[in-house]
Amino acid sequence: YMYSLVSQRVEVSEPRLVSRSRGYHWFPAMERFADGSLVAIINDYRDDHVDHPTEQLTFSRDGGWTWTPPVRYDFCEQIFVTLESGDLLLLPYHITALHDGMGGAYKIVRHGAHEVGADDTGVTVTGWERGCGTRGKTHFTNFSFHGQSLRARDGRYLATLYGCYEGTVKNTVVLAESNDGLNWRVISTIAPDSYEHACADGPSESALVRLADGRLMCVYRITSFQPMGVSYSNDDGRTWTAPRRI
Repeated sequence: YMYSLVSQRVEVSEPRLVSRSRGYHWFPAMERFADGSLVAIINDYRDDHVDHPTEQLTFSRDGGWTWTPPVRYDFCEQIFVTLESGDLLLLPYHITALHDGMGGAYKIVRHGAHEVGADDTGVTVTGWERGCGTRGKTHFTNFSFHGQSLRARDGRYLATLYGCYEGTVKNTVVLAESNDGLNWRVISTIAPDSYEHACADGPSESALVRLADGRLMCVYRITSFQPMGVSYSNDDGRTWTAPRRI
């Protein structure tokens, strides 16, 4: 199928089945290993904050034409961080409060062997400008990793999080940096809870990309069935333009 855009045409193939299920089987994320093989991660629980989330992983060695039978794991991670070793670190969606910030378990997807390793602790996030409460009756904090991880020009890892600060009802999208993929520090606010067009929800569920001109662009949800919000950074995420609708 061919699609004509403003400056180019894009060709899209017919869809290929990755996997299917009679139960929840959605919110997929995909990443490519250095050897060209692919991994996809799929949520298999309801769209809610549950105490024991599970996900399924499947692999492809032929560019996505065929996939291995999905295997279920007891975790919920959706940001892939490509480490220097070639392994993929999965940052936790659900993180808990620590004495000096937040933290949580993580998974490592080994390249080549396509094996999954785990650590019950290890990921930390510090540098919060305000306190953060918990989600409903769970022990998870209001903030979660969500979106994509990029490398800064100096090699740092960058990743986005969203959630509500304590005492607020609207979300905020922030950017964090890390030298090793495990220890993160919040360095900037991409879209604050005071964003005037954010309606009842506030900015959330972001996507991060580096443009051809070197800028970072972050697109984020502001509420259901409304235009998205967008912000740009010229200094690798230290500062951002004011949010606007896109």
